[in-house]
Amino acid sequence: MATITDDREGRLYIDGEVVGDIIYTHGIAIITSGSIANELDTAYNNVTSSYSWKSNQPILVGNYHCKIKNYEFNYSQNPSAQVSGSDAVLADFATGSYFNPYITTIGLYNDSSELVAVAKLGTPIPKSPDTDMSFVIKLDY
Repeated sequence: MATITDDREGRLYIDGEVVGDIIYTHGIAIITSGSIANELDTAYNNVTSSYSWKSNQPILVGNYHCKIKNYEFNYSQNPSAQVSGSDAVLADFATGSYFNPYITTIGLYNDSSELVAVAKLGTPIPKSPDTDMSFVIKLDY
């Protein structure tokens, strides 16, 4: 199989012939050539074949450290934990000493207190009421 290259404007080539498109913002490569698609499909079904991809596009990564004190966020904002028909009044099961909320989402705000990014955790993490917690949010630009 020949090497597929891009022209950095969204077109994929093999030996000067356009064989597909690439959408950089979504990380999607689309093969539009039937013969190349068949060749890739045949190679994919062959256990000895392998693919490799190399990007020429730089990806900038920012790390944001979020620290939570042990006394912060020890309550739930989940509507199912609130008394029906009330506004922010927690149900009895959510106010006892055994209640332990989970962290599922972290919002990042700018200096004007505007929400600029939302991080969704892959697995809910129990919020510790006894120790401080730290999260590192990696943001790709």
